[in-house]
Amino acid sequence: MTNRELFLQHNRPLRIDAMGAAVLVKCLTGTVWLTSSKCAGDIFLRAGDRFVVEGSGLTLIEGMGSARVVLQPPVSRWMSAIAVARSWFLLSSRHERMRTVRFPRWRNPLAG
Repeated sequence: MTNRELFLQHNRPLRIDAMGAAVLVKCLTGTVWLTSSKCAGDIFLRAGDRFVVEGSGLTLIEGMGSARVVLQPPVSRWMSAIAVARSWFLLSSRHERMRTVRFPRWRNPLAG
């Protein structure tokens, strides 16, 4: 699944079919109402909020007024762990380079 930007209108619900995969819903503007068969209650998102719709099941999303959302696959835990490990490696190698004292090579005037 790729990123999809949707413009939502009031009283025009859309069905999200995740097909067994998780979907990250990011609210860009407005207020969004979201209900899922996997959750006990309704979810309301405002601009900047996000919610992960887990697995398959019926999920409806609707704008309260006009709203804009982005649907995308969430970043997997493995990918975020790899990013953290990579940043630690870069920091540690930079620290190691800063900590290592390098002396210039002096020429021995007596050596030919």
